[in-house]
Amino acid sequence: MTTDLRVVMRDRDGRECGRGYVSRELRVFLEKFVEVFGRPTEPIILRTGEVRKPGRRAVAAETETKPKRKGNSKMKMQELFPSKYLRAADLQGPRIVTIDHVSHDAFKDDGVAVTKTVLHFRSNGIAPMVCNKTNWRMLVALTGADDDENWTGHTVKLVVERVNAPGGKVVDSIRIHAAPQPKQTTKEALNDEIPF
Repeated sequence: MTTDLRVVMRDRDGRECGRGYVSRELRVFLEKFVEVFGRPTEPIILRTGEVRKPGRRAVAAETETKPKRKGNSKMKMQELFPSKYLRAADLQGPRIVTIDHVSHDAFKDDGVAVTKTVLHFRSNGIAPMVCNKTNWRMLVALTGADDDENWTGHTVKLVVERVNAPGGKVVDSIRIHAAPQPKQTTKEALNDEIPF
């Protein structure tokens, strides 16, 4: 703002209520106004709706009369933007799942149409998971089958791990691991037949 321009802030009754701060948009507008119309002979007076006391935030009258929200107003991102595919944020700890079937769905990857493998699970309440290259290789190692049609019926463990993403960011990602094998009971271990 030009140094010879004087702006005075006044309340409804005409009393000066301090210098205050004006927004950048208002400051730019006033500078252009002075350039076009010249410097005013009198100070520019900005009137405020109410006097603000130091340390106290002024609240507009219409916001005071608005009813307050009842209940919990906090929302999580996955509640606001649900996905039909499993995300790392959806897993609440490791999960043992059995692959029901595999499909191939079309996606847009940076504007390019690509087909990705999607794992569907027998567990109720768990969404299908898009399989990336790392998880594909792990499934090949666990199942011994490079053909995804042969993965049906295999049980795996899903865990969330921190990984390096493109651009150097560290993000949570779902990783597939071998499911723990059920332990033999003592009765099964002692029931081994010894041929004589």
